[in-house]
Amino acid sequence: MLLRVCMTNLALPVRGASGYKTFPPPALLTSFSGHSTTVLTACICHPPPSSCCFREHMSTAPKTQTQSRHTLSPAVRFLVDSNNVDLTAVTGSGPQNRVLKGDVLRYLENLRKGRDKPVSAPSKPVSAPRKVVKQVSKTSTYKYTDVPVDGMRRTIAERTLRSKTSIPCGYTSTNCNLKKFLHLKKSLKEQGMAVTTNDLLVRTAALTLQRFPESNALWTERGVVVLPSVDISVAVATRGGVLSPVVRGANKLSLKQLSTSIHDLVHRATGGHLKASENQGGAFSLSNLGMFGVSEFSAIIKDGQSSILSVGTIQLVPKGDVGDKEGCVAHEARVTLVHDLRVLDYELACRWLEHFRACVETGGIL
Repeated sequence: MLLRVCMTNLALPVRGASGYKTFPPPALLTSFSGHSTTVLTACICHPPPSSCCFREHMSTAPKTQTQSRHTLSPAVRFLVDSNNVDLTAVTGSGPQNRVLKGDVLRYLENLRKGRDKPVSAPSKPVSAPRKVVKQVSKTSTYKYTDVPVDGMRRTIAERTLRSKTSIPCGYTSTNCNLKKFLHLKKSLKEQGMAVTTNDLLVRTAALTLQRFPESNALWTERGVVVLPSVDISVAVATRGGVLSPVVRGANKLSLKQLSTSIHDLVHRATGGHLKASENQGGAFSLSNLGMFGVSEFSAIIKDGQSSILSVGTIQLVPKGDVGDKEGCVAHEARVTLVHDLRVLDYELACRWLEHFRACVETGGIL
């Protein structure tokens, strides 16, 4: 076998630690074996670059935005994504020109001051903000009327606000069948004594307060104070606001005396002749909106008191056997006791309403 080595005229310069060195050209080895020819070429390649050459090569290599994202910290990526920052416009100050958090913040600060121009990232196009056109009618004009507030209206407003914001209220409701009341009212009218449904309700509330004296009490700085007299306030609507004249000793008055006292107070309240002392005192109030068709409501406790009974309108409700003409329809009204939980807890309020409903449905108030 004949081995022939062919040398080329090319020399390979290689940079080393002490400078460039020239190595001999690559050898071309050719062997002949019979009719087949095999050419072997041995090339002397460049040795691997030194570490200094590698760092120099990496520092001068161009970097793109996609490649740089892999080296970003989570904080920097969050700032870039949330502010739509183009990384090619940010100069890095970290090792190997790495973009740091301070670089992005400095870039955003320059944008805010107008030093740099914002560049929108191509991967996240930002749609133009929608223009909201506020249509204002040129022909429409708003006119307001200032309603003067007198002293009584201002006093009512202040006391209502103080009561609503200072009393922890509880709300307890039940339905009462007023069919017996209506029969009693009709029977008394035939006897020559005209009374209203509201008179009968006030009478029933007075007897219930007498039955539960602990409910006829007030909350003071010393604690719960039980009042010796059952005084009931009756809500009356006037032009200047809602007044609540007080019926003194309502539990000791007969039904006729109670009705006369209520009518006198209502007449003087609507006429503006009510004394200030007649609007103060007591621990209980009654407000009836049944004549306005209100089915249910919760009144605000009068300032300085502990409870108020809200009475709705009478509604016809089918009850009992259809064949029974007397018992097939009930005249029910929804009553709600709004009570100060510091004086009347829910247990006492439930017992109070239970007794009140029993008196209404049996008609035993005379």
